[in-house]
Amino acid sequence: MVKRVTIDHAGHIVIPKAIRDRYGLYSGSNLEIAEDGDRISLEPSAEEAVLSKRGKILIIASEFAGEPGDACSMRDERIDRLAAS
Repeated sequence: MVKRVTIDHAGHIVIPKAIRDRYGLYSGSNLEIAEDGDRISLEPSAEEAVLSKRGKILIIASEFAGEPGDACSMRDERIDRLAAS
């Protein structure tokens, strides 16, 4: 997907909403910017973690959680059970 954006007077660009939604980006998200020859790339920071609340429990959730069946999903199931009780 190629989108054209404009840099404003302060050097800001707006990432289109469809792209932000696809990658789980929101206000305050951290991105890594890299140069490769004549290209500039942006990538979500792999270290990004988000605090969220499930029921009465405050947890750290990552947008980059592992595959289903791994420790992350097992943790999520335990948190859901605790929040429900």
